[in-house]
Amino acid sequence: MRDAHRKLPFHRIEAWQHGASIESIITKNFLPAAPPHFGFFRRSSLYDTGLQVGLGHEGDICPRTSPSHCFDLNVLDVSGQHTIRFRDCFCDSRERWKLLLGCQIFPATETDPKTGFTFHVLEHQQSSNLRGKTSLHEYYQTLIQLSGTAEEHARGSIPNIYDQFRHVVRQFRVLSMLMRAGRTNTDTPLAPGELCVQCPACPYPGVNLPENWDKDPLK
Repeated sequence: MRDAHRKLPFHRIEAWQHGASIESIITKNFLPAAPPHFGFFRRSSLYDTGLQVGLGHEGDICPRTSPSHCFDLNVLDVSGQHTIRFRDCFCDSRERWKLLLGCQIFPATETDPKTGFTFHVLEHQQSSNLRGKTSLHEYYQTLIQLSGTAEEHARGSIPNIYDQFRHVVRQFRVLSMLMRAGRTNTDTPLAPGELCVQCPACPYPGVNLPENWDKDPLK
């Protein structure tokens, strides 16, 4: 299962709980009435199975590392919030945050990142806000609702990364505007209105207006 999900770390899995392993949490009054092979599926996580995702090798493990070269990262995706165990890459001299960007994960900080957001969730949030007018807080709470069981919500064991989400959403939108405008170098200052998208329906002299338009008596 770990090998199959090394490149699909945001999948949700469930583990079968056998009746013999949960007798301690069943009231004695209900235990005699339980079926002989009583059990149920309980939500689990790939993190609990020991899944490790490698950086710099398209999800595969770097051959120059060992299990001790791992770090945990809280990642928000459209499927909810996950804790992913990543393993560093010693074949690449790039910093960890750059390797995370190569995995389509936007880290919340460049220095020793502990939180990240998939490009998918950032694009999805932007579309949800523009089309559905969904606020960032309501969008985040929706993902948290998908992130854990009722027990985890009751214990408050899901880390709150809303503040980091707010900052990253703003950074992502600015970077999206720069890329849309064709800006590959941010060292030079921006010209007024450089990142604006011109309206094709508005009249612009020399663009969509004929010559001597200002002398037309029917203007």
